[in-house]
Amino acid sequence: MPPLQVAAGLAHTFALGYHVLRNGQVCKGQSSVWMWGRCKGPTQDNWMYPKPEDDLRGWNIHCFDVGHSHNVVHADNSVISWGSGTLSGELGFGEGGKKSSARPEKIDSLEKVNVAQIACGTAFSMLLVEKSDVVSKLPEWEPVEIEMEEEPAGGKGKSKAAGKRKAEPAGAGAKKGKKK
Repeated sequence: MPPLQVAAGLAHTFALGYHVLRNGQVCKGQSSVWMWGRCKGPTQDNWMYPKPEDDLRGWNIHCFDVGHSHNVVHADNSVISWGSGTLSGELGFGEGGKKSSARPEKIDSLEKVNVAQIACGTAFSMLLVEKSDVVSKLPEWEPVEIEMEEEPAGGKGKSKAAGKRKAEPAGAGAKKGKKK
């Protein structure tokens, strides 16, 4: 399999390449996704050599990346993701959406988004996308402001850089305590 592009995660590797016949001839039709390592989940046996990912057969893959234990692919006009043990929303299914998927699944909210590049890591996925109506309708993350204590007059002494969070409106990320 001559690779066109390769990405590696914590326990698996993902490559885009062509099939090679037994006589050594490279089939330069549509490229295929190849994976090896622990590809589907922690209970799966490792794939010790590259195997084709048949769930993506027939898709025209533009770009992809591999995170700690997940994969994100832009193919045709769709963004597809899957992985296990993903608790921070890195699969992109939205708040309240799936946190794990052993099989590749389309992210409906990103349908018809033009993706230029994908970057994944531990607990995150980022997509560099072209501005469009679909993108402008996506929810926007707003960071919490942190107030910093000022340094004492004269610059002597230790500065306290410990941040104090401003109060958040009720229901905006606040966790409810359990009653005893």
